[in-house]
Amino acid sequence: MNLYSTIGEMIYIVSNYEKGNISQCKRISCRRRQQIRQSVGIMTEMISLIDNGISRSRCEEVLDRVIAYIKSQENVMIAEVSQAKLGEFKGGVLCEPIIEPPDRKAVTGMIKDILSRLFRLLDSTHLKHREREYMCACFHALHNLSRAMLEKGQDTLFEIDMAVSVDDAIRYANKWLTISPDRSPSPS
Repeated sequence: MNLYSTIGEMIYIVSNYEKGNISQCKRISCRRRQQIRQSVGIMTEMISLIDNGISRSRCEEVLDRVIAYIKSQENVMIAEVSQAKLGEFKGGVLCEPIIEPPDRKAVTGMIKDILSRLFRLLDSTHLKHREREYMCACFHALHNLSRAMLEKGQDTLFEIDMAVSVDDAIRYANKWLTISPDRSPSPS
């Protein structure tokens, strides 16, 4: 199993969940905002595993928290992870360094940027319709960017085999990110 692809897979699961559950039309309650903040925090922790040369125990702690979070969400459509596969993952993959393929550095950078934008939006006291629309667009962009972290036929924890090319993911993300919360063109 490849840890980089598995991180992409987990970001895909969380962003796909939020993409499907966020409303552009309705006001976002304080409780729902906290749930979204938790999702963004989980994705931020996952992406930070890639460039922070961290210890095996820290990596295992983050991944345990992520898996527990994913399993705790209602309506998350994922296959149940067997204990044997989880044991294999923790025993084998976590011994390896996380290797980010050079052609995917742009994807990782965009994911980090989008997550920081989401945190800034969530810090607003009241989200206007345009900001909620932009938040939805960010989750759509994350959804495909995370798929660019996968590789076709790669053995991963949740066995999601939905890889897209880096170029397609970036093009798709940029299309979604043309929606801006302040009506001015968003930075590319």
